[in-house]
Amino acid sequence: IYPPVSGSDQRNWALAKSLLRHGAVTVASFAQLPADIAAPDGVKLVSFNPGAQVRGKALRSLRARIETRVTAESASRLNEIVTALRPDLTMVSGIPLFGLLDTLAEHGGRVVLDMQNVESALQRQHAKSLGTIAKLRLETEVLRTAWLENRAAGKVAAITACSRLDRDHLVSRFRRRLPIHVLPNILPHMDQMPLKKPVVPPVILFIGHLGYRPN
Repeated sequence: IYPPVSGSDQRNWALAKSLLRHGAVTVASFAQLPADIAAPDGVKLVSFNPGAQVRGKALRSLRARIETRVTAESASRLNEIVTALRPDLTMVSGIPLFGLLDTLAEHGGRVVLDMQNVESALQRQHAKSLGTIAKLRLETEVLRTAWLENRAAGKVAAITACSRLDRDHLVSRFRRRLPIHVLPNILPHMDQMPLKKPVVPPVILFIGHLGYRPN
């Protein structure tokens, strides 16, 4: 959540702080939030998980393993938040939250899906390193995930991707023409770095944990 640790959290908060230049920003988290949690100045942090996420009745059956299980209670709480805020723009963090798109499309104004990864492409890369049976099983999951991505493209006003490579891949796949913008990941704490350009270009060492498949 905050402070961000994972690459996904880093990206989410970078986007939230960037959007502050255009208006008030509320981050609605799927996770339950500790009482003492803080957020950056200007960003409001709320949770739409009422605490019965595991035990509650699922909103619908999942189409792929990558999907996040959403209960009817969570969807109802999110609906209350969106109805109260009446946002002009709603950004959804990743294809795992596919199950929320219909609710948001009804009440969330312009809905943009931030595809932090093209998940089906990552799964297909991982499948190449597996044995025959495991590969066949994962290929089935690849098709299910790709189906979600294709359906999502029909439910949102625009998509953001991390790279031009991802954007080109998505453009080649989707029949519907919709805006797909490139929003690269940034270095953490960019706002704390000196603005003066050095005479000699700096040498930068980037260390990534790469703790996710197919790495």
